[in-house]
Amino acid sequence: MRAALLDHVLPEASYGRLLRYLVHGGRFAVAEDLLFEWLEEHGATAALRAAGEGLYDDLEAESDERLLAGELPRDELAEGRAMFRRSCAG
Repeated sequence: MRAALLDHVLPEASYGRLLRYLVHGGRFAVAEDLLFEWLEEHGATAALRAAGEGLYDDLEAESDERLLAGELPRDELAEGRAMFRRSCAG
């Protein structure tokens, strides 16, 4: 189904809802990918920056085991946050 939507840009509000859904389901790597897709499609909006910082705050509170189950090891989490901040700044 997602393949059918690849050429479709989601409304910005939909990214936030989808991000929360993915995190709730433990799909952390997919959620991080979606965050960067949101950035690419809509730029570094205030909503995106808030959602991104919130995402990384929430993920940092997760156990290492849960992060691994969500395919986002802690070392990649730190790298992702740094890349997110750089991307929003530039």
